[in-house]
Amino acid sequence: MQIEKIKPMLAQPGKVEDLKRSGFIFEPKIDGTRAIVYVVNKAIRILNRKGEWIEYKYPELYNIWATIKANSCVLDAELVVFDKGTKKPSSDLLTQRENQKTKMSIEVLSKKARATLIIFDILQLEGEDLTSKALHERKNLLDQTVFDSAWMKKIYWTQRGEDMLTAVKKQGMGGVIAKDSHSPYLAGERSDSWLKIKM
Repeated sequence: MQIEKIKPMLAQPGKVEDLKRSGFIFEPKIDGTRAIVYVVNKAIRILNRKGEWIEYKYPELYNIWATIKANSCVLDAELVVFDKGTKKPSSDLLTQRENQKTKMSIEVLSKKARATLIIFDILQLEGEDLTSKALHERKNLLDQTVFDSAWMKKIYWTQRGEDMLTAVKKQGMGGVIAKDSHSPYLAGERSDSWLKIKM
């Protein structure tokens, strides 16, 4: 599969006051490995932020095409491993997965510490570049294209920033990402259209 590598769009630091911004949507800040996910005719490739192909480390994700209503698409996501006890993303378990080198150890951990893709954007659909479209349009296309499964879930978002802050505090998560709902996707850029508000 010949693929043009896409660099992810990045967020600027934000402030608690940004939770009151109109025209923005708010998502929980998920701590994992940033992943650009390519799906073409049931073939899967996953690119990390360093520009490395990492899908071979996560064989349990090879079947995500089954809940994607398209022959080809490119998704922006966070790859996480949930702790079965706390049901929160575990950096320790994710590090274990990232450090595996042999096929056997990868296979064993793919069953014991299964990875999940948290999807928050769609960049291409059936060969069409969607990055110039507004975020709210891309979210609508994402909802029509990707369906939640055991391997992949769309991120929850709301237009009520302070409610999202309350929710992430209760769940012990790292913060909130605020995004201008009219913004295009600026690949490889750090833009104030996306704001990272940490606890």
